[in-house]
Amino acid sequence: MSGFEIAGVVLGVLPLVIEAAKGYMHILSSVKDAQRNLKALVNDLETEQIRLETTCEVLLDGVAPPSAIDRMVRTPLGPEWKLYDDQLKLRLWTASKRFELQVAEMQEAAADLQAKLCVERDGSTRLTDRLAILRELKQNAAFSLKKKDYQDILQRIKDANSALHDLTGQRRGLEPSRKYRSQSRLITLVRSLTRGIFHGLRTAESACRCARSHKAGLELEARNAVIVPTDVDNDIAKRFDFHVALSSEKTSSTQGESPLTTWTSVYASVCATDNKLPEACVTSTLRVVAPQKTSHWAGWTKSLSFKLARDASSSSSTTQTLVEMSQSLVVALAAAPDATSTPAGTPVRISELCHVMARGPKAPAVDNYGFIADAEREFELRPPADSQPQAQTTVTLRQVLSAGKDSTLPLFAYPDKLKVAVALVVSILHLYKTPWLPRLVTLDDVVFLREDSGSGAHMSSGGYRPFIARDLSGHHHETPQGPGGPRPVNTTVLSLAALLIQLIIGKVVDSLDMKGDMDSMESILSKYEAGSRLNGEVMTSGGMNYASAVQWCLGTVLEVAGLEDDGFCQKFYGAVVAKLEEDAKLLTR
Repeated sequence: MSGFEIAGVVLGVLPLVIEAAKGYMHILSSVKDAQRNLKALVNDLETEQIRLETTCEVLLDGVAPPSAIDRMVRTPLGPEWKLYDDQLKLRLWTASKRFELQVAEMQEAAADLQAKLCVERDGSTRLTDRLAILRELKQNAAFSLKKKDYQDILQRIKDANSALHDLTGQRRGLEPSRKYRSQSRLITLVRSLTRGIFHGLRTAESACRCARSHKAGLELEARNAVIVPTDVDNDIAKRFDFHVALSSEKTSSTQGESPLTTWTSVYASVCATDNKLPEACVTSTLRVVAPQKTSHWAGWTKSLSFKLARDASSSSSTTQTLVEMSQSLVVALAAAPDATSTPAGTPVRISELCHVMARGPKAPAVDNYGFIADAEREFELRPPADSQPQAQTTVTLRQVLSAGKDSTLPLFAYPDKLKVAVALVVSILHLYKTPWLPRLVTLDDVVFLREDSGSGAHMSSGGYRPFIARDLSGHHHETPQGPGGPRPVNTTVLSLAALLIQLIIGKVVDSLDMKGDMDSMESILSKYEAGSRLNGEVMTSGGMNYASAVQWCLGTVLEVAGLEDDGFCQKFYGAVVAKLEEDAKLLTR
């Protein structure tokens, strides 16, 4: 149970205890000592309840809409609170653990108070009359109506409440700076993970014997995890799932027709356990070729040792060869462990990528296909959780925007466009300088999965979910500009602006086509001018925030700093990502 959930429990318990104490006051109205003690207890509890509610208000102020704060405080830790987990984590930052400990202490004290006053979970009490209360006072040593018997519990509640108030109040106003720092770590982590997935897929693809190379598509998602200084990157990495689509070709039954390219969905995540061969196996294997002590009981061992000692150079060479052979054997076993040495359910390394796509609908269901690896991490590949992987085809963003009214594709409405736009801008930030992202992102690089049936083409689960498609056999890298090279230009940001413009106005604009030569300043300026001329149409279709984001992208094309610079990334997030996310949130309320 998290700190916020426990805070909800405490806010729910205190009113029950207060009502029970008031009930006792009413029943024992003629007993002056009981009246005085219970009244003091109620006053203290009501004060602490108000302080705790105020702390919750401070937490929510500036995070939740003003119209929702009072309602959320009255229903602590209800469904609405979940919507603001990341913002609350930003507000508490490194104090989250301390906050949880103090709330846990408060909950324990509230539970002790509830038991001491004989209050049930639902707020009811079996002591409903004067006689029952007096009998309980005589028989139950724990039950008491004296103020001094509650001082210890009240002090625990007060101390914890005071600590919560201080922890919350001292951390207000720092969220923007913390958000940028968190985003900086998130960007670095996601770039590392997606780079590792691509390299792992390419290694597995290189062993395939298929006539044509495979392609891979990575779903573009808006990942907004909050990373605080106390978080460990590897722990955060294990929370991420990456939706990957893998292409394969099927020969057409009709002679002369080109092969049909289909795509299979898999999910990649960092392996929770280490799948490498245990160190003990490596040690025992290497020990076989290590120099042994001469046994007094084995004459042939003495002779062999004497012979090896007589020819030192030959011995050294032979031993080195044996060690190398042993190490190669260990690596082979680690890469492809057999069924007898691998525990049941342990993923094995995928030797050929096409084995994953070759599984048909009738193949037995599996939890995972195995794992791929790069130099740093191993990634487990799994089928979709809802069903067996289905072969799908793709449609490019260019085709979606060019589709007429008679198209079998679903309507590409404003909410779909805005959702795709948010995924694009976040992914440009997260995938920059990785093999997934080309220097210029075009309408043909962004694709959507669809399932074809007799009634037409239907988008895969989730509607229009954009992917970036790349050929696994190619070499994808950026060539850095030397000091004497041409002036740096943010061509990736320029191509993003062109995508955003065409996406929101819902049509292909030839003057923004990025397929041609984009190395000359003349071409760059022509795209800049073409995009600027469409500002009015963008504002009409997308609104002020959308138009502002596009204009910022166009205005920074000629800046020296780019997306490899932390400062530029922060500006990009505030001016582009945050603007579009703000509009997207309005559609979900």
